[in-house]
Amino acid sequence: VEKMQYYWDVGFYLGAQILANDLAQVALAAEQLYKLDAPIWYLVSMMETFLLYQHFRPTLELPEGPPHRAHFWLH
Repeated sequence: VEKMQYYWDVGFYLGAQILANDLAQVALAAEQLYKLDAPIWYLVSMMETFLLYQHFRPTLELPEGPPHRAHFWLH
């Protein structure tokens, strides 16, 4: 990421890392966008894309059934 010189490439990489849920790389890409002084319109577009990803991200379903109890202290 540090070697990327075009904000457009970094933004594409940022979106891919958001989808991959790689938060460390998302942070690095966001920092690189800051260093490249990306235009405001592009940052707004990236934020809107992030919000779309977040809106359509599948939710984790909790397992149904009786609650699990830890009985390790009884053994």
